[in-house]
Amino acid sequence: MLSGYSPEQKYSFLDNLERQTNAVFVGDGLNDGLALAGARLGIAVGSAAPATGEAAAVYLTESIAKVPTTLRLAQRARKLMHQNLFWAVGYNALVIPLAVMGWIQPVIAAIAMSLSSLCVLLNSLRMQKRGPVAHRAFPLRHGAHALTKIYRVV
Repeated sequence: MLSGYSPEQKYSFLDNLERQTNAVFVGDGLNDGLALAGARLGIAVGSAAPATGEAAAVYLTESIAKVPTTLRLAQRARKLMHQNLFWAVGYNALVIPLAVMGWIQPVIAAIAMSLSSLCVLLNSLRMQKRGPVAHRAFPLRHGAHALTKIYRVV
């Protein structure tokens, strides 16, 4: 926890920490705005001051207890995004050159493109199908569990 520190001290601490590892800054006060804006990922929580909420990338209206769930949800979304990019790049790398060379007809290429888009859509729907992420403390790199204002992201 970095309570009692100036905004510049919080920003400096976070900047040094982010050079060593991935970190998330979570703040709720007006003096957290600088660190929230400068963080790779800044999360404002609760009844944060309007300026603090504006500086953060994510604003959680409830409490700090939702931060670990939010981080896991973001990790799932990133994984699905990479899978969807794989589908899109795979289509573009395989089917389009074959269509340009005339080895497959343009109609077949268009159908393959539609199927590729459908695969991306269905893969994205898995995010909703799995339901909410389980709520528990986010594990830190060394096995400790904590809800603090700065999280190490594994």
